[in-house]
Amino acid sequence: MLGVRPLRPGAVPDAVVPPTIPGRHTRVPGLTPGGDPAAARRSLAACGRPGGFSTGYAFRDRPGERALAQAVQAALAEAGVKLTLTAYPAADFHKSYGGNPAYLKKEGIGLVARSWAADWPDTEAFLAELADSRTIRHNGYSVNLGVGRPAVDALIDAARKETDPARRQGLWDGVEAEVVKEDQLVPIAWQRTLLLRGTRLAGAHVSPVHGGYDLVTLGLA
Repeated sequence: MLGVRPLRPGAVPDAVVPPTIPGRHTRVPGLTPGGDPAAARRSLAACGRPGGFSTGYAFRDRPGERALAQAVQAALAEAGVKLTLTAYPAADFHKSYGGNPAYLKKEGIGLVARSWAADWPDTEAFLAELADSRTIRHNGYSVNLGVGRPAVDALIDAARKETDPARRQGLWDGVEAEVVKEDQLVPIAWQRTLLLRGTRLAGAHVSPVHGGYDLVTLGLA
């Protein structure tokens, strides 16, 4: 039985799907706190860009995301990848900027910092909207990776039809493995929430779906 693992303080993201979601998550190879600029340069040479390249990086105009963008910029610079950072209003970031494929193409933005969470703790809830190419919207809001892969779509269809829980989870694990293989999505940070409560609070239950206190069960002792 695969259980939910808590996020460790200071943990480095090493998988596309966070450990709060049950499953046998495929590890993204080579993700370490210090990185590996030499390996990155070898990869660039293998794809015909030995001198690196330049592209835009879009993020929401928030202090934490700005600091994260600057860290990504400094890290990629060591491998010869030059990022131009642009902060956009958080209110309509996904609709007008970071989630608008037409805008990203027009502005030459190759990297987008997005936050994403599952509506419930299940691999399908996390990956379906990201990986199913049939949800791509070329104009307007989209969180899809923007890559059409019939093999992944076929795996998704099979997983949605499967009624046996173990086989269904295995199929979704396969979808995750395909996404990792293509390096289309790189985890940078897993969000953690610090929950505080008074000593008189009774019925405190943390919802595994929302990551916060279930208000229905709360009371005073």
